[in-house]
Amino acid sequence: TDRPKGDPLISTAEEKIKEAAENVKEKLNLNEPIPESTKKFGRQLTGKADDAADEVGKATDTVTGKSRQVVEDIADKSKAAAKESKEAIKSNARDMTNLSKPGYYQTKR
Repeated sequence: TDRPKGDPLISTAEEKIKEAAENVKEKLNLNEPIPESTKKFGRQLTGKADDAADEVGKATDTVTGKSRQVVEDIADKSKAAAKESKEAIKSNARDMTNLSKPGYYQTKR
């Protein structure tokens, strides 16, 4: 429902909101200029936070790089082991095939 302009409920609510905002400004000293020492402290904190974020980024890159290398090493070793297994299976298959040939066993001794 639309209320007409000048509605006392709206006017009262607006006034209460303004009073609350002024009360907060006063209690938090928001009407006062920020002291230079506080500004300096804020800049120092920002700088330290930036430095810390940079260090975390570097550490993450290092860990990620090392993890990637470990995974690549495992993959390489797995490929090599799979290749060796495949070669061994082929060799065993050849031997089994040859064993079925007459006279093969005697020639191998």
